[in-house]
Amino acid sequence: MRNYLNLLFVSAGLILMMASCACSGVDCQNGGTCNDGTCDCLKGYSGDNCELKDFCELNEVVCVYGECEEGICNCTPGYELADCSLAARDKFLGTYNVTEGCALLDTFTGYQMRIEQDILNPARMSISFVFNFNQFSTNGFFSKIIATPTPNTKNFRISSQEPDGNGRTITGNGTINALDSANSIISIDYTIRMSNGQEYTCFIEAELAQ
Repeated sequence: MRNYLNLLFVSAGLILMMASCACSGVDCQNGGTCNDGTCDCLKGYSGDNCELKDFCELNEVVCVYGECEEGICNCTPGYELADCSLAARDKFLGTYNVTEGCALLDTFTGYQMRIEQDILNPARMSISFVFNFNQFSTNGFFSKIIATPTPNTKNFRISSQEPDGNGRTITGNGTINALDSANSIISIDYTIRMSNGQEYTCFIEAELAQ
């Protein structure tokens, strides 16, 4: 029995010695521990010596609509805030009472403009009922105008487009002034180019309908 115990102690000592030798010269950084010559790293660290830091994991960064890189969220196009949780277009959506004007044209009054989600693209929104003037038998655009909000700003862009496919194009820029969630004013400066080449420079001031 005594010989068996002695053998057991000797074996344990040899195992400890071998483990110690295997970890000799191994430098596990950032709280890592050596196990049989290999570093076991703490959460958020990696590499042969636990020398690499993953700030996304260390800081438990959550990107709702995006990917984390170096501890910072890179948002999917159309989303904003530090955690990419808000669609940039959301602050613009609603029905607005419109004041609209163009040089050399008489405007209609008492109508409303709608800004809605583009169901096909979360980075865009659509605007209905723009460019309503007495001189034209067909007022405004039959199709919706596509606009692209700029994340983390109050601005959006109307890229040059021909909504109705009839040669009449629109391009412009807009911004929102939100005093509170129920009191927003949108300003849009835009240019209309007719199929005959005639251009009109126009504006819209639109207040969120109550």
